[in-house]
Amino acid sequence: MIQLSIDLTGKDATVISTCYRVHSGMRGLDIYKDAPQQLATDRVKERIDNYQHHFEGGATGNHASIAERNLARKEVTELFKKIVRFLEIIATEADIPALILAGFIVRKSSAKKKNTVVQPA
Repeated sequence: MIQLSIDLTGKDATVISTCYRVHSGMRGLDIYKDAPQQLATDRVKERIDNYQHHFEGGATGNHASIAERNLARKEVTELFKKIVRFLEIIATEADIPALILAGFIVRKSSAKKKNTVVQPA
């Protein structure tokens, strides 16, 4: 199984930059062409643009604008978590290079068997 992630931590400007970079890469992924409507690249772009808008509005220090920015960041983060889960389900090892180029962090899961020894009673 392939495990994917995106680093959406840090300052808002860094997160927005990462979101735009990954969104751009996602548009070129063949495996993402049949994504569900709620994860469509147009919807993702709208959410990132909304986050960018509220980020710029929150620069004044207005508490209401900052709250809107924080909410927009949470929405974008949740959306990318869903995208990661979707891609983890459909991705194969052949897709790994494309996923890396798209900006995802890729790890192959090594499912190790636990050797459990039943102790006699």
